[in-house]
Amino acid sequence: MHPNFIERHEAPRRHLPLLSAMTVLVVTGFAFVAADHWSGLGLVTAFRAAATGCRIKGNIGSDPADRRFFPPEHPRYAMIRIDAGHGERWFCTAAQARAAGWRPAG
Repeated sequence: MHPNFIERHEAPRRHLPLLSAMTVLVVTGFAFVAADHWSGLGLVTAFRAAATGCRIKGNIGSDPADRRFFPPEHPRYAMIRIDAGHGERWFCTAAQARAAGWRPAG
């Protein structure tokens, strides 16, 4: 067969859509983390705590020495927001919270 008549098949470019999708995910992730940091909502910290199973909220009151922890069964648990930037944190167990110097919420 003559070389001019040979059909040339190029491999489809499958990596381009995947690369575009990954770029969008990375940019979206950075934007989410930055917005979360600036807004003070603490969503990244909450997701990390939920992923590790640490659901006890360590909250600091208006007095910095007033450090209380709220287990999930506490009536005010849903209202408590954790601000890691102000020293608030998540605990995995009540014993861990007590050992860190926090006391149970009343």
